[in-house]
Amino acid sequence: MKKIIFLLIFAAIFSMAFSIAPQAEPAVEEETAGAALEPIVFTGSGDDVLVGPIMAEDYPIIDFEVPCEDEYAYMKITLYGADNEVLDVFNRYCTYQGSFYYGGNEIEQIDYLEVSYPGDFTLTFLPLDAEVYTAPVAVKGEGTSVVFVENPGRILQMSYDEDDYFELYQYSEDVKGYSGYKQVYYQAGPYKGKSLIDNKFRIFQIYGSGAWEMNFIDAKK
Repeated sequence: MKKIIFLLIFAAIFSMAFSIAPQAEPAVEEETAGAALEPIVFTGSGDDVLVGPIMAEDYPIIDFEVPCEDEYAYMKITLYGADNEVLDVFNRYCTYQGSFYYGGNEIEQIDYLEVSYPGDFTLTFLPLDAEVYTAPVAVKGEGTSVVFVENPGRILQMSYDEDDYFELYQYSEDVKGYSGYKQVYYQAGPYKGKSLIDNKFRIFQIYGSGAWEMNFIDAKK
């Protein structure tokens, strides 16, 4: 009788071990798969130094917001890398505030950020998870912005409404440095016209203070 009770208890423990253990594995996998990079936010005022580290590969976009009470107030952002790199990534009037892509620079880890602005500011480092458009498509926006376009083609029709200068660059996600970008426009507005672009570079960076539209009309299938 004792042998039967012992066998029943052993069978119950053995059954519980094999029925409970596998249930924990999917929960761990689900948590890992669902992990996402959260934005890194810095706030400050005036001339300030912010401390990293921040991995440029994980957070290649900077978004900044300022009150811009004086439209001629300049904002300058300088990044200092772990390998002694020094990058001036933004040096423009506050009216050009918005989001910009700096991931095309040859920097891996940011240890310090130096900000110069006569007022309060908010800097947010963002991962590369923006909406991706597929050409042919017309994309509208306002101010400094990053746009991702799959298969952009060779012809871009551009319009810019504001009576000041705007800039447009293309970037590669894979190639860094001078070989990984192309300047498309450095142009006084208002403007409307067409330009040839590189079909292999799908990141478009516009610096401006007004409304704009990019019409990708030459997508190749």
